[in-house]
Amino acid sequence: MHPYWFYIGNFPIRAYGTMIAFAFILAVGVTIFFAKLEKKEGT
Repeated sequence: MHPYWFYIGNFPIRAYGTMIAFAFILAVGVTIFFAKLEKKEGT
């Protein structure tokens, strides 16, 4: 895998950092989804 996806000016967009950020956002979304599901079932 290439270390850089593309550049914005002189600023490189790194592949691994982008994937870690995406995984974190996805994990937060899944956590919120299951928390709402748990709250709905608990009441």
